[in-house]
Amino acid sequence: MAASVHPTNNLSIHSSSSTSTEEALLKSEARFKAAIEAVQGILWTNNATGEMEGEQPGWSSLTGQTPSDYQGFGWTSAIHPDDAQPTVDAWNEAVRNRQTFVFEHRVRLKQGHYELFSVRAVPVLANDGDISEWVGVHTNINAQVQAKQRAEQSQQQLLTLFEQSPVAIAIVEGDDLTFRMVNSFYRELVDRCPDELIDKPLFDAIPEAQGQGFDTILREVMRTGTPSFATEAAAQLSRNGVLETIYIDFAFQPQRDSASGQVTGVFVIATDVTQQVRSRKRVEDSEDRFRSLIEQAPVATGLYVGPNRIIEVANDSILGYWGKDKGVIGLPLIEALPELEGQPFMDLLEQVYTSGEPYHEKSARADLVVDGNLQTFFFDYTYKPIRNAQGEIYAVLNMAVDVTEEVHSRRRLEEAQATLRGAVELAGLATWRLDIEQGTIRYSDRFMNWLGFSENTKVLDDAYNPLPDSHRQSVADALEAAWQAGSNGFYENEHPIINRLTGQMRIIHARAEVQYDSDGKPVFLNGTARDVTQERQQQQELERQVGERTAQLQELVYDLERSNQNLQQFAYVASHDLQEPLRKIQSFGDLLKTRHGEELGEGLDYLNRMQVAAKRMSALIKDLLTYSRISTRQEISAPLSLDAVIRHTLTDLELAITDTKAVVDVAPLTTILGDCSQLGQLFQNLISNALKFRRQHPDGTFEPPHIRIGVHRVLSQDLPPTIRPARIVQAYQRIDVSDNGIGFDQKYADRIFQVFQRLHGKSEFDGTGIGLAICEKVAANHGGAITATSEPGQGATFSLYLPE
Repeated sequence: MAASVHPTNNLSIHSSSSTSTEEALLKSEARFKAAIEAVQGILWTNNATGEMEGEQPGWSSLTGQTPSDYQGFGWTSAIHPDDAQPTVDAWNEAVRNRQTFVFEHRVRLKQGHYELFSVRAVPVLANDGDISEWVGVHTNINAQVQAKQRAEQSQQQLLTLFEQSPVAIAIVEGDDLTFRMVNSFYRELVDRCPDELIDKPLFDAIPEAQGQGFDTILREVMRTGTPSFATEAAAQLSRNGVLETIYIDFAFQPQRDSASGQVTGVFVIATDVTQQVRSRKRVEDSEDRFRSLIEQAPVATGLYVGPNRIIEVANDSILGYWGKDKGVIGLPLIEALPELEGQPFMDLLEQVYTSGEPYHEKSARADLVVDGNLQTFFFDYTYKPIRNAQGEIYAVLNMAVDVTEEVHSRRRLEEAQATLRGAVELAGLATWRLDIEQGTIRYSDRFMNWLGFSENTKVLDDAYNPLPDSHRQSVADALEAAWQAGSNGFYENEHPIINRLTGQMRIIHARAEVQYDSDGKPVFLNGTARDVTQERQQQQELERQVGERTAQLQELVYDLERSNQNLQQFAYVASHDLQEPLRKIQSFGDLLKTRHGEELGEGLDYLNRMQVAAKRMSALIKDLLTYSRISTRQEISAPLSLDAVIRHTLTDLELAITDTKAVVDVAPLTTILGDCSQLGQLFQNLISNALKFRRQHPDGTFEPPHIRIGVHRVLSQDLPPTIRPARIVQAYQRIDVSDNGIGFDQKYADRIFQVFQRLHGKSEFDGTGIGLAICEKVAANHGGAITATSEPGQGATFSLYLPE
């Protein structure tokens, strides 16, 4: 504690022996004591040298010292040891200089603790001007000093807090918005030194703040006394000589005068959140890119956030799988797809969310309601946990590919393979696979049994052992040739094998196809083998029998050729030798009628009958010869125009057509492979019949024939059931010959094509009954068929089917 000694001559007290003076002193002392008590002081006196004498009740009550304790300079033992000597030194100086003693020191109270007191003592002067005694007072200032210290400490702490606060703080006052205080963070925020800010108006200190609205906010807070706040406000500040945009959280608090309550300024608190904003923007940009990636992902993708699996992102592909639109975004997954209840997916999502371990599954079945129907799909899918910046799982990413068709295809393939295995087993086939790179062959159980192998895989050298020596090299060469460049990739061979255990020999027919990798390199030769031993034995027996039968057929062919020669000789005889007597009968009959007609009488009638019979016999022989020739000539030579055939036929029948006044309508016909002579005979027979079988009116006149000839194309599958062509082709040309004649009952449609079959007597219509049989034979020779449809009195239609 430091002492201060001040000259106080005006406070010295002078002694007087006069009564009035004493009375005045008594009154003054009384007033002094009263004043001392008013300020709660302790009054005491010392002699001229500063020693305490007599009783000092105030001092004793304060310190608990007895008179013997404080006599002389004993009172100093109640002073704090650190303050005792400085107190004595200051006291001695006051005594020497006859000045007022003013000091502060700590006094030990009678309770045993120290408190701070202010000491003031003035000298009392005698009439001679010497100091007679000292009168002093101790005033307890412990509480005041502590309060002051606390106030100073609080102020210092406030200043320290202001300066060291982790946020930028400034105090702005006045109409010109002058900075009164700014802490280091504020200075750092605006990149200014204290001299550039303190006592400077806002726009002088920070000119780039103009036009950004901060002055408006500050003045509004000062005017209304209402705080204002701004979050992530963008501010453009010149820092390091560069104008840049930063983001600040502002709090503008009014500063009020403690006495008047008037707003005197604004307490500005600014927190630089630029890094957080930029980080958040980066996160937002990253999330936007993430969402964009999900939206544009080539596979179905969804993001489920939180333990409730809120659908935050779902691209069109996965929405399509669900049969939903974007209205489900923001809903819990189980609410959007209630059909997932009871399926494993929600439990798997919970597992991934809690464990942090991704989950993958292929060809998983999922039953989803699409278009109002519960349908079954199959997916390859992945659940992957998504973590935030703190490493915490906040979502699960779902990526899926619809493999429903592949699963169905695989199942169909498996069923086909099972069927194939069954077919292979049923067919008694053995299977094998040659690994081209490894040079090994893998055998099925059946093949192993044929070869007498106990292992299903053999290297090629061992695989060739069951082959007879005469076949080893040829089989090896054929196998290798199958996978060489330029090969068609197929292997087919037939050769014997010998069971190495039993010695049984079999003949197998092997087939195989090369399997290539994605680069076109041959990797496998996959094949089957069939035991054809019995077939070959049967074939050999069949060949023996065929040989025998061939010899027999050759003999038959020889006999047939001889028979044909005989038939040709008969045809020659029939055409010449048989016709010659008939011609003579007719000639001699004509001579008899000419020379002896009048003499014959009734014999003339017999002669006429004889000539008619001879003529009919001649026609019959002629038709039989025609039928015979057609039956033995079945080769079809060249393309033939049916239009030309019809024209020639009509020319040959021109006289009969004229005589009957017939009308013949012919549509354009087609070209076929045929024999002109045979087809000419066919059409001549059909048209002749149409001219012959005319309808007769009641008056005896005949209806002129009307003949129509047309063509239609008919596919084989559209042929009538009764038509059985001699040759099966894809399509036929149907030539229809229709007339308006007498017709016939349909039940005779088959009978009329038989030899010598007639539906009318010889007296009604002439003919031999062979013409339609010739037509049927011609149709058969051309690989076709002929049929007829008719009703009595309604004419007839003959339909000829000829292959294209």
